[in-house]
Amino acid sequence: VVGVTGDTDKQQLADISSAPHEEDVTWWNAPDFDALDSFLRTLLKTTCKENCESVKITDCFVDLAFIVDGSESITEANPNTWNRILDFITKIIQKFLIGSSETHVGMIVFGDEAKVQFNLDTYDTEIELLNRVKSIQPVGGEANTAAALSMATDGNHFNLMKCKLIQVS
Repeated sequence: VVGVTGDTDKQQLADISSAPHEEDVTWWNAPDFDALDSFLRTLLKTTCKENCESVKITDCFVDLAFIVDGSESITEANPNTWNRILDFITKIIQKFLIGSSETHVGMIVFGDEAKVQFNLDTYDTEIELLNRVKSIQPVGGEANTAAALSMATDGNHFNLMKCKLIQVS
């Protein structure tokens, strides 16, 4: 879980992160969008068994669920912020092997309402996935984080049972 800006509720980040709910372990708070590249390096160091900043991660497959604020609060201050968010998401995706038996990616964008852009089992190739990410537009309105979190956890959108997973021993 990654929050960006000093306005982020750190307790909320901790609450929605995985156990052990520790800052810089399962959740991070970047002070601004310029710090995201530094965060990505930190994430890769904690995710990989070896140094994988310049290569694809092949030693683990994960389910990446992006819940992205696409409200006016993101686009009003600086119209370029939306592109920076999508660039950051693209950089993360490019570090993983994408496929039905590898890493899965899903995304919800929220403003007044939350909208699933794609589910964890929608894309099996990196090219299709990245083309879709590049085409996503902010939704505008007020930031309704609660709607996005509710949608992400309702079992209908990011349900792992929907994915074409394989058993790995």
